Amino acid sequence: MRKVNKNCEPEFFTEFKKRSKPKEWKDALPVIPMLNSYILEREQGNYCPYCEKHIIYNEEDKTPPNPHIEHIWPQSRFPKKRFDYNNLVVSCTSKSGIQKQHRTCGVHKESEFDDELFINPISVDDPAKILTHNATGKITPFKNDPEDPDYKKATYTIEVLNLNELNLLGKRKTMHLNLSYLTGGSKDEFMEYLEEYTKENLDFPSIIQYHVDNYDVLYGGGTNA
Repeated sequence: MRKVNKNCEPEFFTEFKKRSKPKEWKDALPVIPMLNSYILEREQGNYCPYCEKHIIYNEEDKTPPNPHIEHIWPQSRFPKKRFDYNNLVVSCTSKSGIQKQHRTCGVHKESEFDDELFINPISVDDPAKILTHNATGKITPFKNDPEDPDYKKATYTIEVLNLNELNLLGKRKTMHLNLSYLTGGSKDEFMEYLEEYTKENLDFPSIIQYHVDNYDVLYGGGTNA
């Protein structure tokens, strides 16, 4: 999960709400493409805040992972937050008709939401202090104590967003392996290899940062040990 730092509400959205006074989300269809692009590019760096897959909004391209506006507090249950800009992020979209066990992120979450347990990417200080991952690609609680509130938040959020879906799990595992293959020399060499690698491999920035931050621990100061 990635922290989302919200900007001020864009003027076009403010003006639209004043002018059109929308009641249902479908009433916002004229500005949804602009919201998709604005939020994704300026606030999320073209990443889904939940699974960290790299996504780019292209109105002409309707194939997955074409993103959608995600209401963190589900609009069906919290209509007063329907047009609250600070309740909106852009989440990746699963393929239409895909089975429930393979849906992820906002599409899997649907109307499920517990404010006491859900890790909100906007309000959380640092997701990495609650959620972590291992070399198998599995997302796990950072803390191991089942009685710890953060452990409960982590397990709930992982389940609600289906962050350990098999395809995601495999892609994260592959990235861990690929990054380990870049080692063998110094950290400076690793960083050079990494620069080239990330030109083509854009998903899961927290995994990349984890390998950078823990290089000496993971690779013994330059070996694959």
